[in-house]
Amino acid sequence: MLRKSAASRSRSQRAFPEERKENQQRAALVEMHREAQAFFVKQLETTAEGKAARAYLEDRGLNAEAIAQFGIGYTPSAGRAVALLEAKICGETAGGIGADFAGPERAAV
Repeated sequence: MLRKSAASRSRSQRAFPEERKENQQRAALVEMHREAQAFFVKQLETTAEGKAARAYLEDRGLNAEAIAQFGIGYTPSAGRAVALLEAKICGETAGGIGADFAGPERAAV
């Protein structure tokens, strides 16, 4: 009985090819979100536009600790943001998840 139970667990722990693909895609998307969030935080911290956004947030009562705790960032103008994110996250991933992430705006950049 113990041997059968161990074999059953072993089989259930192995992912089927579809599940592995989904897990890989999910992991890639999570990583892209992490990269995007870090990008937006950096924009808030280091750009002139971000400085104005930080002043606005401070006027609204958000201190640096709250901004950091909630991972608040700043999105630059749309075309610039897409170009910067594509360069940072997507690189040269033609047809992969990165291409999907960049969206239809890619052609306009």
